[in-house]
Amino acid sequence: CEYLITLRALQRAAESMIPAGHLVAYEQFAIARGATATVEQKSEASLQYNKTPAGISVNGAGFSMAFDTLGRLCSYVLDNKEYLKSALRPNFWRAPNDNDFGNGMQNRCRIWKEAADNLKLLRLKVNQPAPDMIELIALYDIPTVKGTWESRYLIQSAGQVRVKNMFSTSDRSLPEIPRIGMRMRLVPELNNMAYFGRGPWENYIDRNTSALISLYHEKVNE
Repeated sequence: CEYLITLRALQRAAESMIPAGHLVAYEQFAIARGATATVEQKSEASLQYNKTPAGISVNGAGFSMAFDTLGRLCSYVLDNKEYLKSALRPNFWRAPNDNDFGNGMQNRCRIWKEAADNLKLLRLKVNQPAPDMIELIALYDIPTVKGTWESRYLIQSAGQVRVKNMFSTSDRSLPEIPRIGMRMRLVPELNNMAYFGRGPWENYIDRNTSALISLYHEKVNE
């Protein structure tokens, strides 16, 4: 649980070009920050999986998901509604900013931009450690960066999917990785976004005092 207090100083009376009520200054202080706790949705239902030439399908109460022949999560259906437009896949790239262009990052790190396009599946394993849990492990070779990527999917009966990734490379001559993570494309109907953190504008770890911590609601295209 997190408690914060925000103080704002407003212009009391109109003066010159400053209207009454104008925000002159503000500051935010953390009063108490406790340990965060994850609340998990429980379900007593069991899961089933099936291997087909097209990949692996998983079925639960009210939902289903599918992994393609490369072991990538390519479909998530909840209450007969598909939510994925493209498969979940590794990503090593981000949009360069002005500082990046200034130091030539877009050319120096170019090898990472398409590294995930050259994945080669080495091993795909699926097991069911409990009736309400399925684990899928996919190991890939990424030859362009002499590396391997392992994705572990833990699927639970209430529909949650936990993904853990491990990337390693033996090539120490490679440039820095612009970003490491995963990406996918969702259906366009999912255009509302809510997040708790600093905002509502862009901020950085070393430049964020103007961005207050709050619960923000925005459109994805914003």
